[in-house]
Amino acid sequence: MTEVPDYIRWQTQRDPSQIETQLVYRSKKLNKIVSRVGGMISLYFLDGHRPDRRQNILCILEEYIELFEKKITHFKEAGSRSYKKMNPTELRKYCSKFINSGNTEDFYCSIINFDSREEDDPSL
Repeated sequence: MTEVPDYIRWQTQRDPSQIETQLVYRSKKLNKIVSRVGGMISLYFLDGHRPDRRQNILCILEEYIELFEKKITHFKEAGSRSYKKMNPTELRKYCSKFINSGNTEDFYCSIINFDSREEDDPSL
């Protein structure tokens, strides 16, 4: 009989209603987090290159930052290799500068929550 790997067994026992606590897989051998289930959203806007649409995108970002400011711990700008510690003013400045620059390229910004109590958290 083939043994079911720990990871597969873990997946079948998780409860989606407890996403904050159960969607982290910790290796029994290493006692370290080896997998974290999360989500990523990519938004595409029809005619997103137009200045008026870019202003609407900026309004959406402003609202998101306002809603989740206390949960966001780090953010990463396009072209950066590492995350910066959350500073709402700096994040707003980055978003506004890019969107108002007249640049029609894709806008990128990664925003995460990092739990500093988990020193082996691989998300950073």
